[in-house]
Amino acid sequence: MKYQGEKIQTLGIEVLVIPRQAKKIVIKAQPVLSYDEFDQICKSPVAPMIIKANGEQFTDLNDKQYNGLLELYSKKRMAWMFLKSLQASEDLEFETVDFKNPDTWINYEKEMKEFFSVAEYVMIQRLVLSACGLNMEKIEEATKNFIAGQGKETKSQ
Repeated sequence: MKYQGEKIQTLGIEVLVIPRQAKKIVIKAQPVLSYDEFDQICKSPVAPMIIKANGEQFTDLNDKQYNGLLELYSKKRMAWMFLKSLQASEDLEFETVDFKNPDTWINYEKEMKEFFSVAEYVMIQRLVLSACGLNMEKIEEATKNFIAGQGKETKSQ
């Protein structure tokens, strides 16, 4: 795909360095450009069907079991994104997370909170979100710069 005739480069790897006494912990986050791998491993839950006496059918989106499965699915999806992004950190190893087993993905949060302070963990979360293009501060800054540039172009024309 092109924008204004040019191929746009993908987002780059974001880096965070956390000082720890004599060591520096380097955390890298890469953009997650596709969820195809996630979709193959972890299927979205399907709401149960309700069939009325007259034969009319519709999905029961208020089913408690379905909503519980949907909430778990959403947590796994977020965990997968986080883990996939952090794969850029070659030296980072999770002890209770198996990338092939979706039931272990949510363990990343417990491990992170045991290893990092709350402030460090929040910085890592922001790093991942930023790498994946979900940094509202950058988007707002780019929008502001674009609008300011539009004003200059209008005055000079």
